[in-house]
Amino acid sequence: MDKKGYKTEVPLSDFFMENLLMPFLGKYKSPRTRHLYQTHILAICTYFYHSRRERYSFEQLDIRDAQYYFGTYLSSQCERGEASLYTCRGKLTACRSFAAYLEEMSASDPALLGFTYVSPFKDMYFQGVEFIRTDHILLDKDIDKTLSCLESYDTQLFIIALLSFRMLLTQDVILSLKKDYFFFIEETGRTVGVLSYLWRGRAVRKRIPADIVEILKDYVSGLSDGPIFRNRYGNALTMANLTRRKIRFEEATGMYFYPAQLRKKGLIDIVGQNPDALDDIELYTGLSKKMIEVYGNALDRIAPECIADKGSYRILQVKERRNDT
Repeated sequence: MDKKGYKTEVPLSDFFMENLLMPFLGKYKSPRTRHLYQTHILAICTYFYHSRRERYSFEQLDIRDAQYYFGTYLSSQCERGEASLYTCRGKLTACRSFAAYLEEMSASDPALLGFTYVSPFKDMYFQGVEFIRTDHILLDKDIDKTLSCLESYDTQLFIIALLSFRMLLTQDVILSLKKDYFFFIEETGRTVGVLSYLWRGRAVRKRIPADIVEILKDYVSGLSDGPIFRNRYGNALTMANLTRRKIRFEEATGMYFYPAQLRKKGLIDIVGQNPDALDDIELYTGLSKKMIEVYGNALDRIAPECIADKGSYRILQVKERRNDT
């Protein structure tokens, strides 16, 4: 279909395009955002058009359609390696945003759709499991070289790499971290570190691996209150800021830095080293309800060992790295 300058392979009505979709997309200044949102919204309409040839227009989709599309169709694509978690979550964000817009418009003008629209996407989270590709997994020697280069080039990128690789945090979680999320205790000649934060309304507590606890303590203690990663203007580092810094790192050093690759390598290593401790790994990575239920005054309220300490990797302390060179 190609009417009045918009293109789609499904016969969506002029009313939908001109009165619903285009006004929604017009709210966004970024051409890239408009294009991505339009692509994702038309994709779900296209799916249902080809699968059943009825009730495929976005405003006609109900909770069963939403659950099937994201919970069955896209989840199976992730498992087969045909779609990434990032893409699928982007699709859900687009659908949730458009549905919220329709809900608001319907409430203010009931005659717009002829019925009161209720978003079927607003309480959904994409829980798909991504197919693990091994052809791009970093080699041990490449990880060592990358970490060493990052440490000398950009302290913030180095800390982001450690949080990805050793604490298995995603980039969006990393960029949300603040100084008061970190808690350090000195006990009998050792430092114990805990990271606590809220994610999607859930309290998460993670023990900091012993090999990086001093590095993180030194870094965090030298910061002012607020976000632990900032841009040159002192504002919280955004994903766009991080992308630009990674590009500058690549241009300056000829090396590539992908936090997601480091996280994947870290996960594979811990699972490989601890095949009988999957429950602990799930708790630590946030795939289960929580890692630690309560952290009280005594250290024995936390598991005596950190599951991430059981991997085959150990980040050298500052004095060890200096002596090694």
